[in-house]
Amino acid sequence: MSKEKQYVTEDRIVKYFSELEFRLSIYKKTKKETDIYLASCFNVFDYINPNENKLSEIIADLLNPNGAHGQNDTFLKGFLNIIGKELHYNLMNCKITREDLTKYIINNKRRIDVTLNFENKFEIGIENKPWDKEQENQLQDYQKHLRKKFGENFCIVYISGNGSEPESLNPKLKKQLIKEKKLFVLKYKSDVKFWLDKCYKECKSEKIRLFINDFIQYIDQNFEDLMED
Repeated sequence: MSKEKQYVTEDRIVKYFSELEFRLSIYKKTKKETDIYLASCFNVFDYINPNENKLSEIIADLLNPNGAHGQNDTFLKGFLNIIGKELHYNLMNCKITREDLTKYIINNKRRIDVTLNFENKFEIGIENKPWDKEQENQLQDYQKHLRKKFGENFCIVYISGNGSEPESLNPKLKKQLIKEKKLFVLKYKSDVKFWLDKCYKECKSEKIRLFINDFIQYIDQNFEDLMED
């Protein structure tokens, strides 16, 4: 490379970083001014530092049609839409239970994170696994319990932190449950976030909208989907 070309390249690099520094300073100045109104760095989830149980509680509360959010069955409808379930029940009568015992099977000490019971005729079991793997035969037991309780009128929703499928099911059974639409795998970064986006748009309470927005930002910052081949 000639000295002339080298100087041109160096000048371009210096100019590029000079412009970048200028734009960054403008951004910081603008952010400081707008944060008086937007508080863009404030997120309630930074204070509650949620673990698996806390996230399950939040999901359960949002799904509850009679919950403190005051939005009736809006969020529940959105969730059912995400998994493609059209249930012909009065959704306002949906009973939400946290840590629901698997009392219909021998291993009756397991606890399903969240269950959605529709008029005692159909039940959805939600297993929330943002970080950890399941225990041995965990979902295998869940499907046995739900099948004994409701026959074929059940499904399991497995919420995965990185998009991985459950490992506590026999592979053949897992494939069958997915085919029969009795098992759904949701990803935090895409599916749960998409559901929350719908909740945010349809929510009429600004207080709840702010909370949902913080939840969305928390997911963006803490979860990534597995890269597919």
